[in-house]
Formats: sequence, structure tokens, C-alpha cells
Amino acid sequence: MPSSHVCRFSTYLIEPIVTAFADHLDPLRAEAIRQYELLLLDPFGGTGERLGEIAKGLGASPYAIELEQVYVDEARALGVTWVHQGDSRNLVYFDGSILAAVTSPAYPNGMTDNHHAKDTSRRNTYIHRIRETRPDYELHPDNPAGLSARSSKKGYAKMLEVHAAVWAEMFRVMMPGGIFIVNTKDTPHIPFTAHTKQQLLDAGFELVEHRTVEARGNNHQQHADRKVAVEDLLIVRKP
Repeated sequence: MPSSHVCRFSTYLIEPIVTAFADHLDPLRAEAIRQYELLLLDPFGGTGERLGEIAKGLGASPYAIELEQVYVDEARALGVTWVHQGDSRNLVYFDGSILAAVTSPAYPNGMTDNHHAKDTSRRNTYIHRIRETRPDYELHPDNPAGLSARSSKKGYAKMLEVHAAVWAEMFRVMMPGGIFIVNTKDTPHIPFTAHTKQQLLDAGFELVEHRTVEARGNNHQQHADRKVAVEDLLIVRKP
């Protein structure tokens, strides 16, 4: 069955993310991942298929937390068993228990909308794709995917607030020396990558490297010439 999640990890990013972990995880820690069943955690899990591919390349076990039950249900229908419903602002893990993590949060683009269409037009947003099969579904009120962050200053501020709470919680659960990779993308008018980078630093992480990857994403759609044709990988470490 096709996924209703409109913004999963791009296939262009899987190999660069695996390579980034190989480049920046301490060799002994990387070997520990291969010898023991250590988790690769994603706090914004979605339906989780691509996390499984990244984890396989790393030799880790994938584990994803997803706020929306609809995506957890869909993951199960797809045969993905490592996505679990929860709020990543309050993780169940002990302090310093996670060695490696990766995520792609919602971006402040046109997909982050909770608009109820009055017509039958098809919109490429998180909620409209869900409502194709669940017409009355409502996103969690704190889900950045429904905050209209591109068009609303209040929505973008709320998105950053939710993300900051998740980054702080990730800092708590990461092991010292652990690597966390956050995939971001700017829009023509919002420097989302710079804002996310500063939030990660404010949470206590240190920046190891900032890589860019050419990725088409949704640039083939309307106004493609105004869209950013690269995605960013912010590679941070807990000191």
C-alpha cells in the first residue's frame, strides 16, 4: 500500500546519512552498534520505512516515536514494526542511553497546514493526504505538521517551540559522544536550517558538521524555480 505520509526521508539522503554516521561515530562506538542490538532513534518517526533502511546500513535496530496514531497504524499495515505512538517531548528512555539518532522534522513549507478544503481539490499536505482515507481525522494540536508554519508567524513560533522541547529531551537521552543527525530544508523566506542549528546548540549539542545534499524533494511541483534544491544534514554530538 502507498504511504499517506507526504514528507518521508528522501531516498537521496539515506546513503549520506549512513556515511555521516560512519564518519563521525567513534570507531569503538560504531563497533558496539554492530555487536549489540543498539537503537537508532527517530523522535519524529512518521511511518518509519526509511529509518529501517538507515538502521540497516548502520547495523543498528530502528526505533521511532510518532505523535499521530494514524501513521503508527499505517506503519503496521506496511509491515513496519518499529514505529510507536508517543510524544518525543517526554521520552521513556533513561538519561544517556541512546548512542545514535536521526530525524527529519516537519519543515515550515506548504505541507504544514490544517486547512479544511471546501472543494474536492487535492492538496499535497500532511492532513489532506490523511483525509483521503480518514475524512474526519484531526492532527494533534501540537503537531508541527498542522501549524501552517510558512504562512503564520504564530504557527512558525509554535513549530520552533515544539522542536526545541524535543531537542532538549534528545539531549537528555543521548550518551556523551553520541551522534544526532537532523535533516532540515530552508524555504525561500525562512532560514529554518539556521534556526534549527541554533536550537540544537541551545539544547547543549555541539555542531560536528553541516552537510548539504542535492535532493529534488517536491521541487517538481508548482513554483519549482523558487524552491530550494538541497537539503541539509546537521550533525551534532552530545559533549
